Amino acid sequence: MSEQEETAERKSARIRLYQAQQEAARRKFARAEELALMALEIDESFVEARLWLAKLYEDNDETRKAAHMYETVLHEDKENEEAWKGLERVAPAAAQRLRRLSEIAPDPFVARRQQTTLSDDIVDMETLAEERSGAGAGPSFGVFGEFSEEIAGELGEEEAGGEQEEGPQRGPAEWEYEQDRPVLAKWRAAGPVAQMVAAIRAAWQRPEVFNPVEEMCAHGSASSYEDMLSAVEQASARLGLEKPDIYMLPEPIMDPVVIRDGPPTIAIPTGMVRAMQRPEQTFQIARRLFLIRADYLAEWQAADIVLARRTRVMGDCLSTLREVLEGIAGNWRNGLDQGRIEQLKKLAHAWQQRVALSADRAGLVACRDLQAACQAIVKGTARSANEKVAATVREFMDRFRGQEAAALAAIPPQASPDSDEAYAAYRIMMLRWWASTDQGKQWLAGGTT
Repeated sequence: MSEQEETAERKSARIRLYQAQQEAARRKFARAEELALMALEIDESFVEARLWLAKLYEDNDETRKAAHMYETVLHEDKENEEAWKGLERVAPAAAQRLRRLSEIAPDPFVARRQQTTLSDDIVDMETLAEERSGAGAGPSFGVFGEFSEEIAGELGEEEAGGEQEEGPQRGPAEWEYEQDRPVLAKWRAAGPVAQMVAAIRAAWQRPEVFNPVEEMCAHGSASSYEDMLSAVEQASARLGLEKPDIYMLPEPIMDPVVIRDGPPTIAIPTGMVRAMQRPEQTFQIARRLFLIRADYLAEWQAADIVLARRTRVMGDCLSTLREVLEGIAGNWRNGLDQGRIEQLKKLAHAWQQRVALSADRAGLVACRDLQAACQAIVKGTARSANEKVAATVREFMDRFRGQEAAALAAIPPQASPDSDEAYAAYRIMMLRWWASTDQGKQWLAGGTT
């Protein structure tokens, strides 16, 4: 695009980039970062600004931020050599994984998913496995509403395992749902998301910000919650994550609340402890710790702010956390019309749907009990520990027999993929399928992160 052909947005963004470069020359890096992010908010397709900001992060030893920026460029343009070289410098393992993703064929399981229905046996595992490993399955078909897939996931035929690395691990895991990271890259690149994420991460370093949330909790004693504390230790160890700070949450909800990272802090509801058996607790806890293990809790919380769901399973603690986060990054709507806000909501929802599938795999890696994992998914649809749910997984799935998988997956943005009943049926189907693959079998047998 020549300067004569540049849009008004690009011209304005270029001015912000020039100002950022001037501030960086004066070694005012915080202001330079702010101006570069402003340029990207004005014109999110401005690759020159994204690469410049990535190099700024790299030169200041902020390798995680630099990697995120390089990855975002590559998800849009896999031929960008400057981005490849930058990513190889700051995150060689991530660059290697992304090259594999960019070279494989589209996922045929996704391509044919519209033809899959729940049979008398709920799902035909052999058929799904054949679809997953087949070829020439036709054009890509997305089951997640209007979001289109530009990069499909790898086929999952590589073996997981190897020696466990020493110390905590963060970032991509071999067992993540294959479409998770490509959609995450689009979410990170969208509008105000980068600034929201930066604000959330900065707030984590000020513990007093989260006092209103933590004041609703209590520390759990080993004598009263021995099984639950053991479940947290098991989930952390099997995900390769440091043990988090643990609070007990006196609410009847069924899902833990991840409050912040730095240090990782999680609140375990007493309702979940009462209603779930030990392997189910491990599964449910690991699903939430996965957000920290994946190193995208801030992005997930930003998506939660944008979606602003008021679900039937939200307790007081989660509602208070939402208010705190909105206070941190609540000005994200500035300058956005309603149409753009709705687009952001759809993208946030599309990514969180995929996160739910990755988190289910994390839960299964931690508990190593497929039946318990599926039962936990069913129990997670309850409004509270006092609400009766299906007695068995089969009874729950019987309610959806004959429905197309695409219909189960296509829930609206106001529905949470972590508690919606139709999506729970889809999650069970997907988790059972993954557990039947070579990769899933190896992780169930005790693979390492």
